[in-house]
Amino acid sequence: MADKDKHDPIGQIKDFCPVPGTPCKCPEANNYQDNCEPSWASGWRFAMGTTGKSEGGWQAHHVLSISCVNWLPDETEKREALQRVLEVTVWCINNKDNMLAMPMFGMTIMHYTDVMNDRYYIVDFPSPPFRNIPQHDFEHNTTGGYCTEVKDDIAALWGQIAKAAKKHIKSKSGIQGRLNTLSDKWQGILETRGMRLGGTHKGWKKGMASPESNWYLPFSMASDAHADTRYFPATGESWVDIVNEKMDDIRTAMGFAGTL
Repeated sequence: MADKDKHDPIGQIKDFCPVPGTPCKCPEANNYQDNCEPSWASGWRFAMGTTGKSEGGWQAHHVLSISCVNWLPDETEKREALQRVLEVTVWCINNKDNMLAMPMFGMTIMHYTDVMNDRYYIVDFPSPPFRNIPQHDFEHNTTGGYCTEVKDDIAALWGQIAKAAKKHIKSKSGIQGRLNTLSDKWQGILETRGMRLGGTHKGWKKGMASPESNWYLPFSMASDAHADTRYFPATGESWVDIVNEKMDDIRTAMGFAGTL
């Protein structure tokens, strides 16, 4: 499925900060990457960054995503009413409670295989430190995927706020509480999705035993209905083709980054 949502921030509105930063320019001065760096971050450095140095393969995910929070209604009256509320709202998209460290599928491949020796584990193995967290590159921006769902919730919230703008303008922190509640909701949904089939480790094992099963569900950020069907590359040529390609990409990145 094609990506539909892009990060296109509208810019900071007083103390309402919907843009990423390292740190951002709001009074909180949040560094969104520091705010969610996991304990297992240093063990997964293989990707090339813009600095030419190797960087962590993990992703700093905004639970209420940037493209979703920056969406505004088309109707001029609703848009202007919402912006008046945002002008009195104290909230930063980079706050710790709105951040979640997530793995990429390349990290999962690295855990369950030996990329340097083209070795595929076919015996029992421990779960990775990032177990039960969906993959950041599985249905984040696809049609019907995670951002589609979050944007629907944001659109509904914006509509409610526009209708009751006067009430929210009088609030001490605007709609801070409403945004935090919505962020908590989606944090919980991601946690629940990562536990489908008993979690990602059990999902991986299910895929090894039954390549055409729904093993991929706990790895997806999307609902069951919008999780892309994936044939598990655990046996035969499909495993060799897909995983070897991923291994080549990882080795190339590590070589350029000077980590080999």
